[in-house]
Amino acid sequence: MFKKTYALADNAPPPMTWADYEARAIREWQQLLGSASANDEPTLQRFLEQHPTMVPGAYGTGAPSGHSPFPKALVSQPPLQGLGSRIPDFMWIAKDSETICPVLIEIEKPTKRWFREDGVPDAHFTQALDQITEWKAWFKQAPNIQVFRDFYRIPDDLWRARNFEPSYILIYGSRREFEAREDLARKRRLQARDNEYHMTFDRLAPDPRADGLLTVKITRPAEYIALAWPPTVQFSPFVAEDFALIQDKESAITASSWLTAERRAFLESRCSYWDTWGRSSPKGLIGVSDVE
Repeated sequence: MFKKTYALADNAPPPMTWADYEARAIREWQQLLGSASANDEPTLQRFLEQHPTMVPGAYGTGAPSGHSPFPKALVSQPPLQGLGSRIPDFMWIAKDSETICPVLIEIEKPTKRWFREDGVPDAHFTQALDQITEWKAWFKQAPNIQVFRDFYRIPDDLWRARNFEPSYILIYGSRREFEAREDLARKRRLQARDNEYHMTFDRLAPDPRADGLLTVKITRPAEYIALAWPPTVQFSPFVAEDFALIQDKESAITASSWLTAERRAFLESRCSYWDTWGRSSPKGLIGVSDVE
């Protein structure tokens, strides 16, 4: 007879509701895009690190997958061995029942133009496409796929019997450029190449399916370090195994300004418990609504 091998804490302070989070995130994102800081890519990077729900691709780039990304986190500035500084701004390791799909994401400034006035692609846009081409070329070298798997330590049960199909997202410019230029809007829709998805910054919005995902960085094989703990994230037996792979969650919790003091202290006190349980086996019975 299966039984639960974990215990939820009593009287856990609640997380921020999705409705409250979504409204505040949208408001602050729009304020950022309307400010002078919209021209500063590091500022945009930091905002999106704190709000992984805003970054597209967590559940793939085609039909939405029902499988959460590995390791239930957005990777900021993910290394691709041998490419030096020409790395993505973000990456999801998305998956479904048949495919492992690294989604590599490049963000450029919302003030950059897609086209010159004469309709020729702007040089900055061409450079962004060239960066994506470099990533595609890197993955075309078969040994690099194993290098990728080893560096990000993708488990056997996820890797085995799945196809490997990277995809690429470019977030660039503003839709304002096309409001009076339908000719350029039509042309923009034809710019994306195979396995590429292009969008403007206006498209970004919180995705409720990503409300339980973290942001991490990784500089050494399998050493995931927490960068951000959004205020909607909860501990549960469903995330504990992946979260146990992520170090320094306490620091990310401490730095999360959107958490209440009570919620912050509670989460910090529960990291060790859930990491221990996440590394344990067997897991036993898991309640579908067990979160804290």
